[in-house]
Amino acid sequence: MSHALQGIGAMPGPNSSKAPLFNGETSELLEFFELFEDLASTYGLTSADKSKCLVRYVDLPTKRFWITLTGYESRDYGVFKQNILDQYPGASKGQHYTVRDLERIVVNQADSDIHTETELVHYYRQFRAIAVWLVMNEKISVCDRDKYFWQGLPARARRQILQRLELRDPNFNRNEPADFEKVLEAGRHVFSDEAFDAEFNDPITLRIKSIRDRRIPTSATVNSRAHNRASYDSDDEDELRDAPREVQTRTVRFGSPEPPIPSIQKSTLDEVDTLARQMHGLDIADVTYSSCYTRLVCLAPAAAQAWAPPRTRQLSANVSPVTPTHAAPAQSFNNDFLCYFCGQQHLIRNCPTAADYIRTGLVVRENRFYTYADGSRIYRRGNETIQQVVDRLGANATPAPPA
Repeated sequence: MSHALQGIGAMPGPNSSKAPLFNGETSELLEFFELFEDLASTYGLTSADKSKCLVRYVDLPTKRFWITLTGYESRDYGVFKQNILDQYPGASKGQHYTVRDLERIVVNQADSDIHTETELVHYYRQFRAIAVWLVMNEKISVCDRDKYFWQGLPARARRQILQRLELRDPNFNRNEPADFEKVLEAGRHVFSDEAFDAEFNDPITLRIKSIRDRRIPTSATVNSRAHNRASYDSDDEDELRDAPREVQTRTVRFGSPEPPIPSIQKSTLDEVDTLARQMHGLDIADVTYSSCYTRLVCLAPAAAQAWAPPRTRQLSANVSPVTPTHAAPAQSFNNDFLCYFCGQQHLIRNCPTAADYIRTGLVVRENRFYTYADGSRIYRRGNETIQQVVDRLGANATPAPPA
């Protein structure tokens, strides 16, 4: 290297992409020193040059603190570096990890799936960086490390890798966690990107899968998918037993969309009960009563017959009530549960329509009989209800008795 490229002037500027920058994280301080010292060695910096140049690559508050430490003024880089490390507890250990960091990697991977060797190795790289540090610093044991790695593999991947491990080692004990390096080796064989039928790797495989996914799965296609998910050299009987169970589960999922009949009846009864509670005590001319009654007719017509239909009545001193358009049709009263007053299916003593007519002064109840307000008798024709007679003749009518 020429003399022109030596010294502080040859070092990259603080904003250069090649500059070693310290962001204040204690765990990254050792790495920062390592990068700086490599550059300093490349450009031939002396101990004094390194002491002076080091503070270029930190923010202003950190620089103002570091230049007060022993070794900076004397330009003794070794003393200066040690004093800096002493101000950051744990910095001499370099990168710091916790068991929680490892568990986060494991859980995230377990919630995903592994289809290719590339995906498996990506998980391994993330896991190894943390797990090896935890073992070296006695945060976890080697056995714990292997258990964590195994738990991070999806269930399908574990099943296929376990088959491979047992195939390679006849004395393999599945009751003990396998070394995570051996698990990786078996997994790379199972999910090899070079395998002829590796899923999600070959363009033709991807295209055929996308076409099949757009179709409604049948028993044959589900069987085929279960077979393709097995490794290309799989002869494990567990895989063959798992496939039919998967077919059965998916057949139920894509089966008849109708829910069970008992659940329909229960939900309907619950809603009918809710409507009945809302209608209880309401006036039949109330708009809420009308809304609930309409809903009840749609849900359960038989149950709606136990309630008086809603009505709108316009009363004045000189005008008789308007005959409702919804007046109940004449019915046969052979059924003891039909009300003589309104014709609905309940006892007359429980008739809400009769109670409403009494409240508005249209009729009067004396003992067990209903009369007009003036005490005159109400004469019915054939199967007419009392409500029909009153609505037809008005409140003040005094009809002659039938001949």
